[in-house]
Order: sequence, then structure tokens, then C-alpha cells
Amino acid sequence: VLFRSDAMARIASRLRVRLAGAAISPDEARELRASMPSSAEAVRLYAEGLRRWRTSDLVEARDVLAHAVAAEPGFPLAHSALSQVLHRLGELDREREEARIAFERSGGLRREERWLVEARHREAEGQWPEARELRKSLHELFPDDLEYGLELAVALDDHRQKKEALAVIAELRRLPPPQ
Repeated sequence: VLFRSDAMARIASRLRVRLAGAAISPDEARELRASMPSSAEAVRLYAEGLRRWRTSDLVEARDVLAHAVAAEPGFPLAHSALSQVLHRLGELDREREEARIAFERSGGLRREERWLVEARHREAEGQWPEARELRKSLHELFPDDLEYGLELAVALDDHRQKKEALAVIAELRRLPPPQ
């Protein structure tokens, strides 16, 4: 199956050699495997859940992401995404539980993914200053990543830091259009 994590690591390694001239390290291969589920069904469900979430179909997103979590309980990014959807639906107890599970299982992820999962966990636990610093660090490390910037702006706005949120949005508007 093409979506198996070992196959993905091999493909990523080949692409990196072609594009950058260097193969990925064993640690990078391990992180890549940890960031994707091993079953094709879990990949499909996770992708569908994210699509539903991004189109604001939150109830369907919740249900599909719950199936992704059931298909592969050890996949922290699915738990984290489900946590965010549950937050938007106001299901705060389940939100905290999914964020906690994601955080506990995030040790093998790449640094930026670990920070995303931890930021979500800190938000769910009401640890706003820690969450803000993680989101701010991600935005500073990857200033051209629209999603990190938008997540920081939303988090700032959610915590009544509108001036700072608007400054992030203004910064994002200066980015070149995607190609």
C-alpha cells in the first residue's frame, strides 16, 4: 500500500536526494513515520476529516476524525485535529481528553508537529501564555506558512489580543501569493 509509513519515508528520501542532494537521516525517517498513520484507511479518514473541518462542516469533521482515531489510536495528529474540532463545537471535556492523548503520543513527531500538538494541549488546559509562545515560535520559524500565522491570529483574537491578531494578519497579507 502506497500510504504505508515506510513507503512514505522512502519516497521522501528519494525526493530529498533529487531536490536537495541529501538523503533523510534515520531520525528524520522515524519522525516522518510517526507523523503519518500506517493504515491507508486512517490516512483517508484523517484527510477527509481535515477537509470537512476546513469547509466548516464541523459535525461531519468530528465524526470522521473520531473514526480516524479509532482506526489508528496511536496517531497523535488525528487526536489533535479532533480536539480542535471539538473545541469549535463546544465539547470541552472531550476536547481536553483528545488534546491530552495527542500530547502524550507526540514524542516521535517532528519538532514543529510536537509544538502544534503541545499548543493545542496547552489551549485545551487553559494554559494560554504557554500556547501563545508555542504558536508565536512556529510563526517566527516559518513566517511564510499561512496556516501557522492564521492559527496564531485566531488564538490571539480568542484571547482578546485583537491588536496583536491584526498585526499578524497584516504581516500575512504582505506575503507573496501562493504559486
